Amino acid sequence: MTDVLKALSSTPWLSLLDASAQAALAQSARLVSFRPGRRVVRCGEAVREILFVVSGTVRLGAPVLERGATLVALRGAGAVLGASEVLANELPKSDAVTLEAVTLVGIPNDVFIRLIENERRFALEVCRQLALLAQNLQEQAGLLAPLPVAIRLRQLLLRYAATCGTVLEDGVQLRPKLTQASLAMDLGVERKSVLRGMDQLREAGLLDKRNARYHLPSPQALESWSPNDLMPMSASLRRSEEDLLAEPEESLSNA
Repeated sequence: MTDVLKALSSTPWLSLLDASAQAALAQSARLVSFRPGRRVVRCGEAVREILFVVSGTVRLGAPVLERGATLVALRGAGAVLGASEVLANELPKSDAVTLEAVTLVGIPNDVFIRLIENERRFALEVCRQLALLAQNLQEQAGLLAPLPVAIRLRQLLLRYAATCGTVLEDGVQLRPKLTQASLAMDLGVERKSVLRGMDQLREAGLLDKRNARYHLPSPQALESWSPNDLMPMSASLRRSEEDLLAEPEESLSNA
């Protein structure tokens, strides 16, 4: 068995193919590994091969310009990248960047199309993966809703934990080296807003940092947690709004 087939054997994909399809993969596919922070799909550039995630996590992020945020999807082992673009003959609308060390299997587009046409179970799994991607993006869109930043941050951290977290005896360690700036970009807020939300989670004993990575002592407790003040507008926010309204109209237009 080639390295490609050995790698795919750890995912559902290999079992979906008959012997001839596996042989075609062994001859045409390639196995490649990337360090964290590498761009494996570029927004606006033609997809040259379909990528199957064997291990690790990839972050897809497309800017939502009118909202000043990024629509993010997290894809782990078993996911497929570039399939919708090749099938629809479109260019990618988002980058795909590795969050941690990632191993991928690359399949030429023409081989992928033949598998779709001739391997029914394979085609159904591709459809399922694309549906999961759409669901992932829909969940991320919910994080852009006008909710308290601490609530949205809680949901975002739980998504990272579910996709790229390592379960320990005392909680879940997030494997990627996330930053306050990257989390702020995910949520479409300023970094100081994320910092305030993190302070609330730390004070509640639900977030800490180990070896430059975030650690969730109890994801279950985090999921049920809510800030003390869930009023639509806290006192601090009311004060900020009053200060903003008190500014001259000219300064508002320049903001």
